[in-house]
Amino acid sequence: MTKILAISDVHGEENENLYTYLNNNDIDLVLILGDITDFGPLDFVETFINKVADCDVDVIAIPGNCDPTGICNAINEVAFCLHNNIIAYGDAIIFGFGGSNPTPFNTPGEMDDDKIYAEVYDLLAIRKQVKKNIKILITISSCAAKPTTCNNWPFTFKHIICFLVSFSLNKKVDTIITIVGAK
Repeated sequence: MTKILAISDVHGEENENLYTYLNNNDIDLVLILGDITDFGPLDFVETFINKVADCDVDVIAIPGNCDPTGICNAINEVAFCLHNNIIAYGDAIIFGFGGSNPTPFNTPGEMDDDKIYAEVYDLLAIRKQVKKNIKILITISSCAAKPTTCNNWPFTFKHIICFLVSFSLNKKVDTIITIVGAK
């Protein structure tokens, strides 16, 4: 059984409880869903991800709206940045998109809904091609773009994670996903 822990909104703060949890549980993969930093510094990315990885877990991350320019390069130096990308992990296909749609705060990782939609649409097309023989599909995102439809079910990106996880778990895939939200 693959165990996945999803975390988000670290905002540059260490949390010893996270490392304790990882060391006391048999987690295989940590998904970091954005906002590793609080507008920087990028040095924190290496320190934080290395500490997480030292708990004997794989790490995949996407940037959030509060992460500065260069975040994907910083992630890729120590882990895998899944922003606008797809990766196979065991029996799963995971695809991710970081950043955010526009906010009133003018954060560095913002982009307009049309750009998000176009880039995610391309990712979905690729995912369709590779989903044969895949037991679970996981979508991670740190943004909530405008609603779209999937098999006539309206959803936003906030719902994709829950929808795909519950769909996959209803199919009795041996995967546990724990999502830890913002502080």
